Amino acid sequence: MTRYVIALDPVTSGCSVALIVEGAETPAVVWIPAPAANSNRSIAATVGRTVATAESVLDSVLRGGKPTLVVMMKPLCDDIHSDPSGPRRMMLSGEIMRRLVESDVRVGEVPPMTLNKWVLGQFVAGKKGQELVTKAMKDTFHGIDTEGLDSRFRWSTVALAAAGCFATGIPTRVEITDARLKNLKLMNLPATWTLPQSAAEWHQKHTPLEVSA
Repeated sequence: MTRYVIALDPVTSGCSVALIVEGAETPAVVWIPAPAANSNRSIAATVGRTVATAESVLDSVLRGGKPTLVVMMKPLCDDIHSDPSGPRRMMLSGEIMRRLVESDVRVGEVPPMTLNKWVLGQFVAGKKGQELVTKAMKDTFHGIDTEGLDSRFRWSTVALAAAGCFATGIPTRVEITDARLKNLKLMNLPATWTLPQSAAEWHQKHTPLEVSA
């Protein structure tokens, strides 16, 4: 059975999705839009939009069966003045997580700062950090089909998928190193899953043994 990882980074306007399939050279990426917002800001309308978005995301995730792992960006929320959509964003993330768990899909989660440090080797804050992560992913995974890709797609979602591959043992273009494994220690994995402590341990655990003729 082919193994694959799907990464999700939902925001109120939609969800960035990245797929890495074992043996494939490049990830696949897509933006799933939320239903268009209108002047109706009632709780019922907000819940309806959240549920509809979550359903679209789940339909995409489960289209080919159950992934080996789904990795979600851990939702963070600033104060209401600087991040007014934060609570709704967390609401959507929670709804997607609930549906994934109910569908018996293995789910992991990575905090944004952890992912930033994992990609760049050190944490770089703010817009500069986001730009560097985007550049790193485009450089590392060159050749991704971006025709028609919505500009709202977050390239950090590709990094999320690659981090999930570290946890599942799927090789990617991102080199397995002791430092990268250490920087992923705050990744939340399914129960009973553990991340190797070193690159040597990772290769010992995940590299197939050669069979003598």
